[in-house]
Amino acid sequence: MYTLLAKSRVAPEEADSHRSGFALHLVGKNTREVFMENIVKICKFHGELLDSQVRKIKQKRGIRFNCLQCEMESQAKTYEKYKEERLERARKYRAIHKERLAKWARDDRARNKAKYQLLNKNGSLGRNYPKRLLEILKSRCLTKDQYDAMIEAQNNKCAICNQTETCKDPSNDCVRRLSIDHNHTTGEVRELLCHSCNSGIGKFKEDIELLRAAIAYIEKHNR
Repeated sequence: MYTLLAKSRVAPEEADSHRSGFALHLVGKNTREVFMENIVKICKFHGELLDSQVRKIKQKRGIRFNCLQCEMESQAKTYEKYKEERLERARKYRAIHKERLAKWARDDRARNKAKYQLLNKNGSLGRNYPKRLLEILKSRCLTKDQYDAMIEAQNNKCAICNQTETCKDPSNDCVRRLSIDHNHTTGEVRELLCHSCNSGIGKFKEDIELLRAAIAYIEKHNR
């Protein structure tokens, strides 16, 4: 049950002060009676909210309850509105302080050799999935668990060269995850490849005759 003060914050213009734990609010053009136990706020966009669905803000006059869903939607709109502006500021900052940032990266590698050796050894294992990779998994109809199972089955090594990934992502200087190779005609997922092998067969247009010609060329000049 709620005190009259708490109940009045839920629906101040329609709270029923004569019945503890009850309030009236509009649903469309109709008015209905709602039992307010465990309900701390009625959001005009998301309806009745429980304690876990609100954020409590202490004020001089008491506590205000904000709808978490409304806050997240507002933050998402603000993020998208100023996204390009922030990216442009970041690009300008990196361009101006390029040498200082490069020096910091070199010094950090020198100070934390063990950390970077472990990163290079394990590649991307244990790291969070970036948004781009999640989009690729979705387009290939794969789940994160299925992708992780493929990595484990291949021992985190390329299916062609049998080596771990060494190519780094220029955006964060971290070793990339293994690429998901697929049939460009049927869309069927095949196996996981390193960046070099994946881009290599792509540049050869997956043409078997062209690949055989390349093998013959290498054999001819390696005699």
